[in-house]
Amino acid sequence: MTQRAEYACFGHGGNPATLRVFDDGLVLLAGSRIVGADAGLLGAVAGQALARRRLRKQTEVADPLPTGGHGRDLVGVRGALYQPFSEISEIRLEKGLASGRKLKVIGADGRATVWRLSARKVDVAAMGALLTELTQGRFTDTLSG
Repeated sequence: MTQRAEYACFGHGGNPATLRVFDDGLVLLAGSRIVGADAGLLGAVAGQALARRRLRKQTEVADPLPTGGHGRDLVGVRGALYQPFSEISEIRLEKGLASGRKLKVIGADGRATVWRLSARKVDVAAMGALLTELTQGRFTDTLSG
């Protein structure tokens, strides 16, 4: 079991995140920001910078862990969300805003988690092939047909 791929994406609220694909599941390392909605433009810029800094720290913590390639070993990292493939009923790649893409992960309980990807930074064809292989056909690319 190994880490198969890593993609830059955006998690909840537009916060920068990293999606890591392992043989046993998906791990989202999400940066977080705490800025009030009334903070204005300067607060929003500062919030994004803070979120990127926190994501960088989380990635530094996650990188040296002796995972042996298991995504479940990153569960203890602050801000890490682990979803094993055994608990995923479907993964869908959908059109997002402008050239963006949405990766919708639907769990066995019917709950959906949406991660936003930049089409310019992610090779969606390679991602689709990898996820089709790892989920044993439970990946659907709604953009290609």
